[in-house]
Formats: sequence, structure tokens, C-alpha cells
Amino acid sequence: MPTRADEAPVKVVGSLRATPSTRVRVMQIGDLVLNDFGETAILLTEPRLEDDPEDCSPYYVADVFLTELGCKDVWITDEVEVISESR
Repeated sequence: MPTRADEAPVKVVGSLRATPSTRVRVMQIGDLVLNDFGETAILLTEPRLEDDPEDCSPYYVADVFLTELGCKDVWITDEVEVISESR
């Protein structure tokens, strides 16, 4: 069991800023991420703000490479979890 906050598991929540108190970290290019449907992908770009005028509020998206299908896609970063950090 982790004893320090920086050793605890991290869930990415679409924030571009990380603070130790929230235990949220900035996603980095090369991270292996998992979405709510169990699909894995490699992060190709840093999260960016998507401000769709037809949508109620802005959200963050990132380009990813789907490992099972071998193709690119765009995922909303609020819906992914980092399962392996890039080095």
C-alpha cells in the first residue's frame, strides 16, 4: 500500500495542471491509456481544449493510437485513465 501521495494510483481527469493535493497528473505523449469501454491506446498529442459551440461546455481531447485496431482516433480525456506512464 502506498504511503506517500505521489506513489498513489493516478486517474486522469482532463486537467492540464496537476497538483499533489488532487493526485492528478498531466497526461504525456506516449502514455498508455484505457477508456471506459476497455480499449487501450497510446497518447499521440497533449490534451487540448475543444470548444464546440453546439456543446454546453468545453472539454479536453487528445489524439490517440488504438493498440488493438492500429489506427488513430480522438478521445475525450475526461473518460480515460493512464495505465502506464511514458518514460
